[in-house]
Amino acid sequence: MKLKTYILVVTCIMIYASCQQSGVQLSNDTDMLKYGQSLYGRHCISCHGDSGDAMLNNATNLTTIKKDVNDIGDVIFHGKNSMPPYKELLGEPEIRAVSLYCKSLQK
Repeated sequence: MKLKTYILVVTCIMIYASCQQSGVQLSNDTDMLKYGQSLYGRHCISCHGDSGDAMLNNATNLTTIKKDVNDIGDVIFHGKNSMPPYKELLGEPEIRAVSLYCKSLQK
């Protein structure tokens, strides 16, 4: 009986930890954009530049693309051309935040 209780407790802790993995509480669009900008600065700026139009290493000009947030997220998740996939590095909330930030760069 004790082993079953132990396994149940450990399983609950693991589920809780996986749900809290990002550790970010995003309560509104402003928070999402700020968080997306922060992630963009860590993962995207080296090729796309500060304003999204640097096009280094064959990167897409983010100011002129006409994709919606879901399509942008799909490219971030799977990668495209010379851009690597970020599915192993970023979770769903992080990809959503970066996608929203990238969408905000469109003119």
